Amino acid sequence: MKRILSAAAAVVTIVTALAWRTSLAERSKKEIVGLTPDEVRWFTPPYYNDGRQRAQLFGDSSEGGTWIDRVKIPGGARVLAHTHPQDELVTVIEGIWYLGEGEIRPSEAKGLPGG
Repeated sequence: MKRILSAAAAVVTIVTALAWRTSLAERSKKEIVGLTPDEVRWFTPPYYNDGRQRAQLFGDSSEGGTWIDRVKIPGGARVLAHTHPQDELVTVIEGIWYLGEGEIRPSEAKGLPGG
């Protein structure tokens, strides 16, 4: 009986190690991903009620880890002050995005132009 349990434990250990190694290999796989504008899928999350749209280009921001989203914000719209548990990189493609920290007065926000 001890031999059967030992053999079963060894098999489980080997299968677990192989599954972990395969999972690790998938996570560290390096690849180049390119999207055309037609392949970007825009959607409106339920918490957007001002005409904004979002597209998940890579990963999923709700799951943590590395992710890249694109957001369309209508002119004149405001995004309420908020924080993120991780760094957030932003590229302004078109228009001007005004950014500030802490108590923000519109006249003191930094305008980041597209490009």
